[in-house]
Amino acid sequence: MDSDDRNPDGALNVRFHTISVYQTYDSLNALLPNGNPNPRYTGTPVYRDVSYIEITTPGGLNRVFEEVRADHKARFPKQWAMFEMSQGGGDQVVGMKLSEWPSISRSRAEELRAMKFYVVEQIAEASDQQVQAIGMDGITLRQRARQFLKLAKDTALADRQSAELAQKQREIDALKDADAAKEERLARLEAMLASGPVAPQTAPKRKGRPPKIQQVEQIEA
Repeated sequence: MDSDDRNPDGALNVRFHTISVYQTYDSLNALLPNGNPNPRYTGTPVYRDVSYIEITTPGGLNRVFEEVRADHKARFPKQWAMFEMSQGGGDQVVGMKLSEWPSISRSRAEELRAMKFYVVEQIAEASDQQVQAIGMDGITLRQRARQFLKLAKDTALADRQSAELAQKQREIDALKDADAAKEERLARLEAMLASGPVAPQTAPKRKGRPPKIQQVEQIEA
């Protein structure tokens, strides 16, 4: 993975939380400033569920904890979607879990988890300072993680291209089948034209009694 392609957010631990926040005004004031009744006032403490975002760097070097804004949702769409589905429960770090990564042992994965590294993407995006916090094998692990993700990305790209080529081939085959059917219809039409005009069919003569006028002429004769 080239340094220019690195996503700095990929090394962050991002979690969304729902926190009940005490609403001072709604808890203590029965009326709104305009004098109308306060619909939130019930005579008991009023709380409001507020979504908060917690951003920490691997190693716990920095931490941000603040109320969720629209730019947070746009910046971390996958984590936000997982939060909405889970209502704040479960691990929301997006990526391949270190426990599933064949390059390290399960015990090493647990050690890294204790240092707030949960997925391979975080190892690949770790800064030099964060790598030092990992230990003696930090640089090696980061290089392995980058190579692993690059291979996965290349494989995914190849699979996507293969699927696109297969779809295009199906479209080409469908066009060929349509052209073949069209050519067959034209050939039948040309054969009909080459055989000459078709003689019109005359209606068969009706059998039975002759018209009355003919009967009268026969009597007069």
